[in-house]
Amino acid sequence: MKKFRRVWGLLAALWLIVLLPMGVASAQDVSFDITEQDIVADIQSNGNVKFTDIQTYDIDFMNGAEFKLDYSGYELVDYRVGILEDDGDVRFFEESSSTAQGTFSVRDSSASGIMTFRVYNRASDETVKFYYEYELEALVTNYADTADLNRRFGTNDSTTDVSVTILLPGLVENPDDFRAWGYGAPQGEISLGEEDGRSAVFATVPNRTSSQFTEVQTIFPLSMTPDNPNVENVEMKQEIIDRSEAQVQADLKALEKDKGKNRLYLILGMVFPPILVLLATRFYFSTRRKLNPNPVQLPEYIYELPEDITPALMATAYYRSYPTTDDFSATMMDLARKGYISLQEVEKEKRKLLNIGGEKTTVLIKREVTAENGPLLEDLLYHEKRAYEYILPPGENEITLEELQDRTKKDKAFQKKQYSKWQQFMNDAHIEGPKLSDSAFLKRRESMFYAIFTMSVPFVVTIILVILRLNEVLSWNVLKQMPTLLWIYGIVAVVTHIWGIILVILNSTRPIRSAKEDTQRQMWDGFKNMLDDIGNFNMREIASLPLWEAYLVYAIALGVADKVTKAMEMEFSQAELETGSLGRGFYHNPYIMTSMMRNSVQSSVASATPSESGHSGSNSGGFGGGFSGGSSGGSGGGTSSGGF
Repeated sequence: MKKFRRVWGLLAALWLIVLLPMGVASAQDVSFDITEQDIVADIQSNGNVKFTDIQTYDIDFMNGAEFKLDYSGYELVDYRVGILEDDGDVRFFEESSSTAQGTFSVRDSSASGIMTFRVYNRASDETVKFYYEYELEALVTNYADTADLNRRFGTNDSTTDVSVTILLPGLVENPDDFRAWGYGAPQGEISLGEEDGRSAVFATVPNRTSSQFTEVQTIFPLSMTPDNPNVENVEMKQEIIDRSEAQVQADLKALEKDKGKNRLYLILGMVFPPILVLLATRFYFSTRRKLNPNPVQLPEYIYELPEDITPALMATAYYRSYPTTDDFSATMMDLARKGYISLQEVEKEKRKLLNIGGEKTTVLIKREVTAENGPLLEDLLYHEKRAYEYILPPGENEITLEELQDRTKKDKAFQKKQYSKWQQFMNDAHIEGPKLSDSAFLKRRESMFYAIFTMSVPFVVTIILVILRLNEVLSWNVLKQMPTLLWIYGIVAVVTHIWGIILVILNSTRPIRSAKEDTQRQMWDGFKNMLDDIGNFNMREIASLPLWEAYLVYAIALGVADKVTKAMEMEFSQAELETGSLGRGFYHNPYIMTSMMRNSVQSSVASATPSESGHSGSNSGGFGGGFSGGSSGGSGGGTSSGGF
């Protein structure tokens, strides 16, 4: 019996040895972010609404996506699932219970009105756009005086940018008959317009948190949905308008209430100015000594690249919180230097109206990466990928900055996508840059220092009351009867302001930095000084042409590109320059790659950036603006997305 036990024990141990690697391999954690969700709701004449829902996943690892669709109260018909490819085509999956890759399964819970789609598409370290297409019957309600669509769009579980386009069956002639309101996210924007000759509602919610939702209610003429069986013979148009306007007014009152709270907090902050100034001073000197007890002094000029990081990360690590359009231009140049794109000066398209004083040329951007050659897009950092997708939208192999700007201005949907890419570029550089320099935590502490200081300097009336503890001095009438106290007040007020100015100057000239950040910042400053005074040095002794092309990328972000390009043209022959990674397309007229490219990028980003909304209830009248608070009771609140 003991022999059998030993044999079984040995077999069990062998099975564990064999199965353990399989268990480890299968235990890889599922990790992903849903960065974008683009929804098109196409209203049909019979009141049905056809949905196209594209959800962009930024995946570390996952076996597939899960989408729970809330269709409660309506019939769900004609669904399809697939993947949106880079060329714009959809690769549709087959519905199957096999769980095989490239298939999807559905689980319908009619009691709760939830249909769950499971899409089997294992992926790692890539971006995947899951494509859902479905139709809800009679989702529109035909009242006696208006047609109404009231729906919650997007999902509930993940933080993402949501874009919704609602297409009406035709073009509305009377603007008063077509209105829309957004609910659920204060940062949302909603507008009315046209697309492909049809009236449309455009709603966007950037950076939607998991506690927010995207709800849109739109009313439009009954003539748009004449075959709709969902009819309620009651007049509702004015009630919907009144209810929505009441929500707008409620938002205004809430805003005023918030302003009152802020004023109260400000007054409380004014009570302790001398204490806060002392804290700010102590914080400044003690933190500087603690973080950098033995500061070093590096040479004025640094002749080598301090770090092998991207220009956008260099900028946010050492010079500014968010990248600028100059940093974006530098990223474009870096992509060209690395072989992902090529840049070339071309003539602008002829216009009917002469653009007097404007530039006659623009930059042509060509895609150089294919499946067969060149570097891999997967090797790019996240913010580089967003910049690449911004300047070369999916399906485009070449485009000029002029065309990019024009398309951004004219195409609302494209504008939203471009703005999302720009925001993602900025946010990623803003977060990742400070991590390289130890400054992520330090900038928060420095911000705290400034917050303390800005509460300390104004309203120095309270200084005397606190320092002298004159609690009984509560009015200017008492102060007027005490000239000595007024003199003391004046002296302390002047001293407080001078003290504050000295702190600001100290923090500007000798900011709080760790030893690592201080050393790296001095190196980048020295590198910038070298580029700025490049005419005083022998360029060939400093670096070869390929290195100078790399240095030029950083010169754009550092604001000294014009000097570097001029020096390179003087030092290197045209034949040498044409052999470089940037090629003749750049050196034929380097000005376009600095000033003109900067201007074009600034114009394109400005076109992609929506105007600032007012308060959270700015969509007064339903003709466009921001989102309101609360909800209008739209359907679809149980919809959610995830992965497995």
